[in-house]
Amino acid sequence: MAEEGKIGRTEGSTATAVVLLNNELYISYIGNSNAILIQTDTQTFIDLCPEKDVPEGNAKEIERIKNSGGIILKVGNAMRVQGELALTRSLGALKYKPYVIADPHINDYVLNKSSFLVLASDGLWEVLNKEDVLKIIVENKNEEEIVKKLHDEAVKKNATDNITIVVVNIGKKQKFQIEETSEENSNLTTSYTDREVSIS
Repeated sequence: MAEEGKIGRTEGSTATAVVLLNNELYISYIGNSNAILIQTDTQTFIDLCPEKDVPEGNAKEIERIKNSGGIILKVGNAMRVQGELALTRSLGALKYKPYVIADPHINDYVLNKSSFLVLASDGLWEVLNKEDVLKIIVENKNEEEIVKKLHDEAVKKNATDNITIVVVNIGKKQKFQIEETSEENSNLTTSYTDREVSIS
């Protein structure tokens, strides 16, 4: 039991949740999972998670952590909270409280044209930038093809973290494809929703 308690204090997770109501998109996120909105007609994208929960270049989060008694140390090429954790916000990770908090960012957007919504964990974003994702969506425009292409490109570029990808075509009933890859296995699941999709 003591060992389980110790593990529970260090483990944490990120999360991104999106709710679509009529033409309004509400997004709540914490950590380094990310979401973007692709507008295929203009071939542009909107970063739905503009606030980044990492210390690098984030003076506001660094100040908050220092004011709460924490420290930021550079370890290798990364800035880390208490010299250990690369995130400034996370679910769980009790060992790093009160420096690492679980308060999510919340934004909303009005949709005025057909779009693709892409949510993904950092396993994708560490090797593909948003322009790469935009290009793949413009070239494919089919949810299943997009998810497979994004996944394959991330693996080809030697992604080192777990990969979870959700693609939603806002222009039709909310059919989305989820592909998750871990060290143990790889599987593809197709699901349907009218209201909400989330990733963690």
